[in-house]
Amino acid sequence: MKSHYINTVWSKIWSRQYGDTEWLCLKVSFAIWYYLQATAMLFQYASAPYPSGILSFSGTYYLMLVPVKIAIAIILFALMALYVLEIRIALVTLVIFVLSIFIFAIGESNGVMGRDGLMSLTWLGQSLAYMLYNAGSAPDLRRNRFQFPLQAIAAVYTLAAISKLVASPLHWVSDSPYLTLQIIKSFDYAYYTSGDPSLHAAGIARAQFILQHPQLTKLLLAGSLLLELCALVLLTGRRPALLYALLLLSMHLGITYFMNIFFPHISIPTLLFAVNPLYIVIVPFLGRRKTAATRAHSQ
Repeated sequence: MKSHYINTVWSKIWSRQYGDTEWLCLKVSFAIWYYLQATAMLFQYASAPYPSGILSFSGTYYLMLVPVKIAIAIILFALMALYVLEIRIALVTLVIFVLSIFIFAIGESNGVMGRDGLMSLTWLGQSLAYMLYNAGSAPDLRRNRFQFPLQAIAAVYTLAAISKLVASPLHWVSDSPYLTLQIIKSFDYAYYTSGDPSLHAAGIARAQFILQHPQLTKLLLAGSLLLELCALVLLTGRRPALLYALLLLSMHLGITYFMNIFFPHISIPTLLFAVNPLYIVIVPFLGRRKTAATRAHSQ
């Protein structure tokens, strides 16, 4: 019985098909995380001194007013609820996409380049999946509502690799010793911001490791470049997407450890849409409940 239960749980996690329970888990996770990120960005800044993105074409005065921000936060909360409940989801995700463009442009208008554009594109991808399904042009909704956002995610990684190749061909790998300058810069920025001397010491230690292991560093840099360049693997199926996302997340953990740089608006959508941790956590409980129900029925 225990072996059957384990096999049942594993078959759901390792399934080739996307399911409704998996989609619900994704929506809950993504809605909570996105709302926290969007409202934090909305209330973090009181002005937009360097209008960027959509804010460079429209006035920013009203968007910076506290009552307007509160109203947007309330509207966004209502939209998240409609999204999770699957109510008018094609329209809801489209509206969230439009609001997202304005909200995350606030950070860029304050000189913070957090690569937030992917957050907006994931909503657009979901909206297109439902629009095409409603129009009868793309009937496989269960797959497309995951795959369309994954297309945006894969594009971000691929474009990052292409930009590296265009800017410095393979010098990005061969010039690995210069990486120490960026490492010290990142850790010292955190040190001077927080006043924690352990951050300065950590930066020196990471930089020394890079200098002492040049071949390993080149191998890691080449591997990360290859991972980004082949990110379209995310689109080849549910199983390859899960495995490849784990490799990409390992790359992000390495970047965070060695360079003290973290890109949550890229890595977290990758984690949620390709791995869906909440679903993996819940699946064992679903399997246990199904096993108990089967046992009760047999009795």
